[in-house]
Amino acid sequence: MPSKPKNKTVKKKKLSAVEKIQRKQELDHAKLIRGIFTGSGFQRCANAANKNFQFSSVNTDFDDVFVYENLVILLEYTTSSRANVGDHLKGKSEKYNIILDNKDDFIDFLMTKSSDFSSALENYDPEQATI
Repeated sequence: MPSKPKNKTVKKKKLSAVEKIQRKQELDHAKLIRGIFTGSGFQRCANAANKNFQFSSVNTDFDDVFVYENLVILLEYTTSSRANVGDHLKGKSEKYNIILDNKDDFIDFLMTKSSDFSSALENYDPEQATI
């Protein structure tokens, strides 16, 4: 009887000192922003964050998603220098505009993809929703 091939373990790339500093900065930035939103009463929809998805013709992801009543916040974190922020967001602006033009369909779409998002919007009123 042939033996099963052993699962190969994937080794994590060893980060350089500069990469470690950058990674810590990114994590600290996200922690700060998450603290501000959750401290203000927003519910974080963790299982809607950092997930690639396709909506309409859009392939994208959000770094974080927060909900407070009918207010939906789609966050894009960046710790790039100010000079690079515009370039980072330019690539996303067309995608965000498609979502904004179809916000009701997008809300319905995201509710099917994320149980956190769906439960956060249990009292959702499309007439009062804001993205």
